[in-house]
Amino acid sequence: MIIDFHTHIFPDGLAEKAIAALEAQGGMRAVSDGTATGLLRSMDRAGVDRSVVAPVSTRAEQVTAVNRWVSGLDRSRFIPFGTLFPGMSDPGSEAARLAGHGVPGIKLHPDYQGKNADDPLMFSLYEACLDHGLMVLMHAGVDIALYPPAHATPEMIASVLDRYPGLRLVAAHLGGHLMWDEVERFLLGRDVLFDTAYSIGEMPEERFLSLLRRHGPEKVLFATDHPWLGQERAVRILRDWQLTAAEREMVMGGNAERILGGSI
Repeated sequence: MIIDFHTHIFPDGLAEKAIAALEAQGGMRAVSDGTATGLLRSMDRAGVDRSVVAPVSTRAEQVTAVNRWVSGLDRSRFIPFGTLFPGMSDPGSEAARLAGHGVPGIKLHPDYQGKNADDPLMFSLYEACLDHGLMVLMHAGVDIALYPPAHATPEMIASVLDRYPGLRLVAAHLGGHLMWDEVERFLLGRDVLFDTAYSIGEMPEERFLSLLRRHGPEKVLFATDHPWLGQERAVRILRDWQLTAAEREMVMGGNAERILGGSI
């Protein structure tokens, strides 16, 4: 099974406008139209069996509606993650609702949500996830569509891990997009998962293999950040690079199957 652990889609009525705005903001072109149907077409072309859909709320008022929408996606191909927002009232109740609907985790994007990963306003979100068994998929490092500073540096993520050692956290973009020296300094070997979203399109093979093996291949998840990196290209990269058969099996889907358990 191939599982893409990090994708983005939008409701059909919002997708065209959202993709156009993000393309203009980031100066890049999407490889799909941002709809569920577009993602399914991409998955079928690439041989991807399941995709984690990871929405981001940019205001507290969006949280309930976004979570309702993502919870209703087709579970035969999509694995929905929810969203929480820093400073929202009663994140525990929303986390409980997500868990009750079989949603295994949430996506946080500190850059778009305006708080550093280790800001005290984020603490209630982490605590809600711990209380209700949700994992956290967090954007990490530089977002090329946004101006610096980065709000989720490897050092900040390490601080979160120190404060919440039981938190199941996935640091996206191989622990910190374009901040891989800091990833090696603060996160390598720690009890944190990395995903490969977008970054495998920019990182040299040799550095990826070094990071993978030093951190542990059992802690790296295949991901694309679709529609910003094509799934066909990402699958081809990991098939062409010199991973062992065991490493490739773990990264492409075995690790995700293990950590998602009954959610797939």
